[in-house]
Amino acid sequence: MNCQSKKEIMKKTTLILVSLLCSGVLTAQNLESQKVVSLKAGFSLTGFIISNIGDVTLNESDSFSIGSINTENSPAITGTFDYALTDMFSIGAMFSYQSFVGSATDYNAVVGGDSVSIPNVDFKLRRIYFGATPKIHWIQDNDRIDVYAGIRFGVVLWNNDINSGDKEFKALDQITIQRPVVGLVPIGVNVYFNEDFGANLETALGAPYVFSLGINYRF
Repeated sequence: MNCQSKKEIMKKTTLILVSLLCSGVLTAQNLESQKVVSLKAGFSLTGFIISNIGDVTLNESDSFSIGSINTENSPAITGTFDYALTDMFSIGAMFSYQSFVGSATDYNAVVGGDSVSIPNVDFKLRRIYFGATPKIHWIQDNDRIDVYAGIRFGVVLWNNDINSGDKEFKALDQITIQRPVVGLVPIGVNVYFNEDFGANLETALGAPYVFSLGINYRF
């Protein structure tokens, strides 16, 4: 194939794409001024770490004795509201809540040469997230599917309720700090069953979750 032929093919391809865009064959599912409300349940790394806090892989030099340690956590329950600034860009607000509960009795260990001791303790931790979520929506040839990516800017707020036999027990205080967070949404998908209602799947890096499933309503 000579250079002239390649140029002709590129020219024809460009004309076809422009024609499709102008005729509306390729449309963006996300439409200017459209609003979407979503409710999601998310999986978080913090929840995974806390729920597995009693499972410690020990080296030969490590040792432990333990009465009991039990933890559990809820999903990261999240509500979002998104407003389409254009067909391809939207801005949203996000709120998330997750709780972690547990108890430990006479937990003692030597891990990596450091002694770890947890007295009898019952705890409940609550993590609240507020954030903003600008997104870019990819053009799709299907008004029932919305594929997007974005960034999350927010703040994480913790509060706790800890009952311990040792008044000097401060280990969980290191978890409950307030801090700003920035997250990335590599890909998310809204799939609509009709004009209004749909399902959502989203992957993310950073708080409050790394994976979520949910439902949404657009209007």
